[in-house]
Order: sequence, then structure tokens, then C-alpha cells
Amino acid sequence: MLRRWGLSGVLFALAAAYGGARLLDDRLVGAVLFVGFFAALGVVVSPWMFPRSVSAAEAARLSAADGRPIVYWRLRCPWCLRLRWALRGRAGRLHWVDVWKDPSAAASVEAVPTVVLNGTTLVNPTASAVRELVR
Repeated sequence: MLRRWGLSGVLFALAAAYGGARLLDDRLVGAVLFVGFFAALGVVVSPWMFPRSVSAAEAARLSAADGRPIVYWRLRCPWCLRLRWALRGRAGRLHWVDVWKDPSAAASVEAVPTVVLNGTTLVNPTASAVRELVR
């Protein structure tokens, strides 16, 4: 769990250290802007925004048990990043499968971002369509 917070922790520490140094130099506006930017960036890359990925087999098992949708995604995919940003706090209500970490998932979706729920497959759905699945 702690490892997943590593990058966010570094960003929060950077914001606190550099922002504190700017405050000591009486640069209030610069300190506030710097701390705000890096703290926001720390939240964006945190597990709150990017829940832990599971394998395709585990996601299928969990989805069958709890009825939550499965999202197949990959790093540096603009659609995936937009979807995760649009879902923000709801991202934890989905099972995320990183197709770059799971070869069987990659083979099944052929590197196309996909959402699956109870046999219904959506390819590159809008955030509103995924929100409807989450409800």
C-alpha cells in the first residue's frame, strides 16, 4: 500500500519543502501557487485517482461477485486518462486491468480501452456511459 503512494508522497514533500522555503523568503504568492500545483498533482497521481490494477482473471472473479464493471486500460492512453479523470472519486467502484501488465488481457482486448459488465462490452465509452454502469 505504501509503495502505491510513493510518487504522491514525493510530490507532497516537494510542495511542503519548496513552498516552506518560499514562505521563509517572504514570497507568499509563489509559495501558495507552488504548493497548490504540486499538492494537486500529488492527488491526481495518487491511488484515490488511480486505483490498483488487478489481473483479468481476478477482475472477472470480483466482477461476478460484486457486479462492478471491468475497465481494461493502458498507461499513456489519452482515452484512459480522460476516463479516469472524469470518474475521479468513482474510479474505485470499478475493477481496473492494466493490459500492459497482463498479457491475457492484452490479447483479449487487442490494446483497445474497453469496459465490460455482465457480458456487455463498451469500447471507448464516454464517462457518462461508464457512470451509468457504476450506478
